[in-house]
Amino acid sequence: MISAKKVIIILLVVFGVLIVARGAGLYATYVLGNNHMNGLVPLFDFNEERSVPTWFSCWLLMMSAALLGVIATAQRQEGLPHLWWATLALVFVYLSLDEALSFHERLNRPVRELLGTSGALYYAWVIPYALFALAF
Repeated sequence: MISAKKVIIILLVVFGVLIVARGAGLYATYVLGNNHMNGLVPLFDFNEERSVPTWFSCWLLMMSAALLGVIATAQRQEGLPHLWWATLALVFVYLSLDEALSFHERLNRPVRELLGTSGALYYAWVIPYALFALAF
């Protein structure tokens, strides 16, 4: 049996390591004047799409999808409502893939051109995603 306490501790340790690595990257950038460090600084940048924090986030989303799938399967086997659980599992699979492959970034230009957004809505992908979240 997997202990929830152990999972939380492991996740907190991983997150702590990522924070420390990012802090070291910021130190290297702003104190040492080296914003690359043989690729290590961008590798742990929370703002980069293809970085360790991004892959960690993708993994968390996919594990959430897997757990939701397990719940949906258990509910179905017991004759209980399961479609919402299965739908949530699919949404989390999509979110994981979106995080890994940056689908949302591809929406910026078309939505920006369609709606003429700028300023706070410069990242126009938030509009269709917000509409989906409200509908969901």
